[in-house]
Amino acid sequence: MRCLKCKKEIEDNLLRCSYCNTKVQAVCPVCGNINPITTEYCARCGLQLLKYCPECHCVNFPDASNCRKCGAAFEKDEESISITDLETQPPQEETKVTQEKTETQIPAETETNSEQAETFSDEDFAMEEVEDNELIDFSDGENIDEAHNDADLLSLADNQENSITQELKKENIEAKPIINADAAPEKVKKPVKEEEKPEPVITPENSEPDADIQSHDQMKSKNLIVNAVRKPEKLIIGLSAPEGYGKSTVLRYLFGDLMHQNYAWLWGECSANSQISPYGIFQEMILTFFNMPNFSNMSPEFLKQAKTMLSESLPFFTQEEIFNLFNFLYPSLTAHFEDILINKDTTFALLEKLILEISKKAKLILVIDDFDMIDGASYAFLSYFVDQGHLGENIKLIISYKDNRITQGYFYSERLAQNQYEDIRLAKLSRVDADNLVKMFLNGSNPIPQNVFDEIFENSNGSSAYIEQVIVLLNEFKAFQSDGQTVTYHSTPVEERLPKSLQEILNVRLNYIQKKFPLCFKTLCTAAIMGNKFNIKLLEIVMKLKEEEFQNVMQLLCNFAYIAPFNNNIYEFKNTLLWKFVYERAKQSKDFVLLNEKIFDVINSFTLSSNALKALIAQSLNQKILALNIWTENVKLCAYLGDEHLWTLSQKQCLKIAQEITPENNDIIINNIHERLGKLLYESRPSEAIPFLSSAISNALKVSNRPKIIELSGYLSKSCALTGNYFGVIEAVDTVLKIIDTPQNKLETALVKHKKLKAMFSIGNAEEIYNLASSEIIPIVEQALSGLIPNNGISMDVIYETWLECNLTVAMALISQGSNKSFAILKVIDEIVEKNNVQNRNYLQRLKLAKALAFSVQGNIKKSEDVLVEFSQETAKEIVEPDVISLWNFTNILNKLYKQEWANIKEDLYSVVTFANNYNDVLVKNLLKVFLGKILQEEGNLSKALDIFNEQVAVFAKEKIALGALLCWYYIAKLTLVTEGSDKALDIAQKALDVAKNPKISNYYFMVLYKKLIAEIFLIKGDTDASKMYIEKALMIVKQYDMRILKVSLYQLYAKYLEEMVNKKPQNKDTYAQNAMAVYKKALTLITELDIPVIGAEIEKNHASFKAFCQLNNIKI
Repeated sequence: MRCLKCKKEIEDNLLRCSYCNTKVQAVCPVCGNINPITTEYCARCGLQLLKYCPECHCVNFPDASNCRKCGAAFEKDEESISITDLETQPPQEETKVTQEKTETQIPAETETNSEQAETFSDEDFAMEEVEDNELIDFSDGENIDEAHNDADLLSLADNQENSITQELKKENIEAKPIINADAAPEKVKKPVKEEEKPEPVITPENSEPDADIQSHDQMKSKNLIVNAVRKPEKLIIGLSAPEGYGKSTVLRYLFGDLMHQNYAWLWGECSANSQISPYGIFQEMILTFFNMPNFSNMSPEFLKQAKTMLSESLPFFTQEEIFNLFNFLYPSLTAHFEDILINKDTTFALLEKLILEISKKAKLILVIDDFDMIDGASYAFLSYFVDQGHLGENIKLIISYKDNRITQGYFYSERLAQNQYEDIRLAKLSRVDADNLVKMFLNGSNPIPQNVFDEIFENSNGSSAYIEQVIVLLNEFKAFQSDGQTVTYHSTPVEERLPKSLQEILNVRLNYIQKKFPLCFKTLCTAAIMGNKFNIKLLEIVMKLKEEEFQNVMQLLCNFAYIAPFNNNIYEFKNTLLWKFVYERAKQSKDFVLLNEKIFDVINSFTLSSNALKALIAQSLNQKILALNIWTENVKLCAYLGDEHLWTLSQKQCLKIAQEITPENNDIIINNIHERLGKLLYESRPSEAIPFLSSAISNALKVSNRPKIIELSGYLSKSCALTGNYFGVIEAVDTVLKIIDTPQNKLETALVKHKKLKAMFSIGNAEEIYNLASSEIIPIVEQALSGLIPNNGISMDVIYETWLECNLTVAMALISQGSNKSFAILKVIDEIVEKNNVQNRNYLQRLKLAKALAFSVQGNIKKSEDVLVEFSQETAKEIVEPDVISLWNFTNILNKLYKQEWANIKEDLYSVVTFANNYNDVLVKNLLKVFLGKILQEEGNLSKALDIFNEQVAVFAKEKIALGALLCWYYIAKLTLVTEGSDKALDIAQKALDVAKNPKISNYYFMVLYKKLIAEIFLIKGDTDASKMYIEKALMIVKQYDMRILKVSLYQLYAKYLEEMVNKKPQNKDTYAQNAMAVYKKALTLITELDIPVIGAEIEKNHASFKAFCQLNNIKI
């Protein structure tokens, strides 16, 4: 099949084009069949995917009752199924099951509390990063009052093997369970199946159709994953569901099925803890794999045993690699900022080798639970690992996450085919599932009265967490009694006012444990301060309890479904919301400071897998200097490991503290942080980098550090370009020019000035580009190339490339002006290319597309389209850079606008705008959005069109992009003429004309458009003299610069003026009529040459109408 956007041939089974990533097909949510994106009904099952209006043929959602364009009412089809009619559920917190302790430890799941929304753009094909402050600011707690109102913050606990205990009479006695969940699996090994029915599709609003995957129950989902693991072609398997549906439970079912087969497991669960650890999830996975603790006193005995164990387990690792792996798990070595990217490559190579070595002993499955919360460094490595092509029959990746998106959205790789991804959607608990869950907790029976159970199920909304917590709450109120064989139910005050949400339950339960078991509550609060995952040995040391007493406390907290074992060394809170509730309670406790002090005193003597916990506790104790020192040390540790994400987070914490206090050399500290953050983020997160770089440059200017100013301005220029801040680019370059612009630096000055040209083009300063390049850049560069001036050690390749790029930018500037001088420049470039045998494919491609755009602006659409077709054929088997594709897209859309080809143009626009947005082509993206407004105007949706024009003109005004503003104002003025009359339209047009005539801009194309529009307005107002004057001025410009398409439109307007004069001056009506007919013929001749039939038909219609008018009124023509 052929991609609708880039026109390249692609495989028939792809959802997205493998070249430009445009969506070309969608998966039917009912039967899974792949259908072309424009298909109205699924070819296999007949599900309606789109709805076309019978009146205007506009595309609508399948559940639309009225056309969104013309408003026509659709007939209701009782038998059709709409995607948006299918049941949708709000996200719930995930529940979990405490795993049995086996040789390979399986982690329970902690769901995050934020749901990432789907959009129609392709932004879901990039990981959404959590803000740095969000990652580590849990020292500020959670607003519990707000959490009460958020359905997606419901906490979850899905524990099939935990016991529910009776109330302990004393806190230091052994916890003995009355109701034994361990016995339940023997009696109810698998949930009782309901009658087989089509499962609902969980479809959030505005999600893309390709994310609509059929949902399955837990056992079916587990079986699908098992089958995918066993299929050689399946490499990445995704299990998705809202919080609370039991994803972790399914993964543990999977482990149970495969644990006795030849599989090795690297298993990790993303959490707040892993987000503040270097390569957090991989650190956790490796520690769990080797059954190592996450802290150590680094005693000689431990060091010897640990390194010996690693060496024996990894015989092909050198001693240096063993040393580096140990330091990865227990970071202690530091490095400087300048080494962070080199060290990142070293760490990537180490992790890569480790995974490959493990996979040689057994088939390896990497399982990452709560993938939504993965730390940045781990995600970067995992993406690298996938891109290297290491996944295969011997290494597979399984991820679970909340978002209703496909796994390809997280890991798009040209190395992977569509069928190598497997997407599985987990359905919410049914009534039968809920009943089975209760039986698992209550020795295989469900004694809860039917009316109470019905209310519990309704309140749960399919969340096993709610059901578990309600059972625990009822047990705390002695609702369940056991005689050793059966469990009976006794009414309690709870069911009279059953809590409606998990938040209500947790409030009641925390009040209960705080009152009944204060030592347990204190232990729980201490654990919460240590994070949602905590080391059980560290907690025992902090609490200073007798071993038996501590074990009883922990057993009670487990039985009461507050915590659960993660592995031999780590326990975790049952879910993130529960942890936040407890942490907030801990902050309100009078013992909060004391607990923090006790924790800090203990952990400060150990080497932890992450220093961040120490820093956070120091901040809680208001020990800012101490926290600053710890964060600074963490920065150095991250630099050694190459974790740029945690490095950034740590530096920001240092900056935050340094701004609050006044340590010695405070200004130097802050400036160094600004500089380093700016340098590291300038390309990956340019918006964040700009203020840091600007601040560092300001400081360098104060102390006249010229080399530093030049260096940092280069970074700032790049960041500004990436964010569309083109004036920022110019300002950064001018800052450097103020330093280097001397007679001795003639060549250097010219090369730096060249750096402004692209930014000047983007804002529309075409005339300034021409003047600057032709007088101050190109002559100097040509002198250097000819050897007339010294090159001062600058590479001749750099000088030569500057020469080529400068000429092409000048040509593009002339094209944007509408000047036919661009053809002469393009011809000169062709000669340069031929003479010097230029081989730069990107440059040659941009040169070809510049010619196409020049033809388009001139009005020679046929030649432009020929160039575009030729380009597509030449590059069919090549990888084309995004900036080139974006230029092709823009030119193609422009041609369609000239030809007034409205069919499917809106869909094309959505696609190309998304592409430009994904690749950060700010100018093209925003210009195309204006064209979208034009399409809506043509469809008659004037209000929506005006909204888009006003929105875009605000964008262009903010960034001072004259080219875009001129385009918006033109459309706004034309629309205003229709909606608000001639006076306001005239005011807009005249002001915009002044901008177009600005000496730096001199946009002749828009001068003509505005003069023509002003002429139309004066003609409407009856001022024919003023109208004629503007027409004639515009005709002078189009003749000078050979603007053929604009000449046609001016001829049409001039003919209308002459028609008006026939009526206004009847004594000369024959002369005016004959002149009008002559002008119509000129317009017809020219439009025939340009081969734009729709405009030709319009001229012929007007010509025929005027001819009939003359004949009717006996006017000689």
